[in-house]
Amino acid sequence: MPEAFMSIMIFRNRFPAIRLEIRMEEEFRQQRGLKLILQPLAENSVLHGSFNDGTIMEIYVSCRWDEQDIILEVRDEGKGFDMNDKSSVPKGLGGIGNKNVNDRIHLYFSGDYGLTIESSPGKGTICKVRIPAIDTDTSNTKQENCHVSSTDC
Repeated sequence: MPEAFMSIMIFRNRFPAIRLEIRMEEEFRQQRGLKLILQPLAENSVLHGSFNDGTIMEIYVSCRWDEQDIILEVRDEGKGFDMNDKSSVPKGLGGIGNKNVNDRIHLYFSGDYGLTIESSPGKGTICKVRIPAIDTDTSNTKQENCHVSSTDC
């Protein structure tokens, strides 16, 4: 989870002004997912969204249902950027981390799932990950949604 990453970043005093709020109902903790999906998104919020002026960087991680799918969301109230102006898009948001997250989701679950990013200058950035719901108790019956037999990698 992103808590461990944020603890390391705060401990190293590199980004001491971070507030992380995670909203996840217990039912979502029973779902299977891919490892290292949220960490690169939280990292981008810290590295590219913070104002670097001592302002507390607020990052919110949440999880919700959308029919049979799960939406994982990492939202920050950082600098944001103009989605239509390629020169204003931070390097990390078009870089390896986001591409790897999206590619892994496509590989494991198909092109129907993946990462979307919304942002506005001065209002922050929202990264949404759509994955299928795969309950750990019934994962064998729901494997038809997956391209591989296990998401534990």
